Amino acid sequence: LAAINAFCTNTVVSATGVTISGCQTGVVLDSTPATRQLTATVLPAGALQTGTWTSSVPTRATVNSSGLVTFVGDTAGDTTITFTSTDGGLQLHV
Repeated sequence: LAAINAFCTNTVVSATGVTISGCQTGVVLDSTPATRQLTATVLPAGALQTGTWTSSVPTRATVNSSGLVTFVGDTAGDTTITFTSTDGGLQLHV
């Protein structure tokens, strides 16, 4: 009898990029409570879709783990929101 061996492999898809949707050029969050939902997509399809959101100035705007940005308004100026992918540490700033 001939033995047949079947092997299952988990194909790992490495992240190569990140896109963020929900950004609107020229829209200013300047009143409380003002929010904007951002959504990160890790590329290519099949890559691990997890990561962390951060705000460069949380006294101006905060961002939660789901990408919801909330205007805080303690200080004037710009704030950079960053998504960093779990796989590969890829970053995109908005």
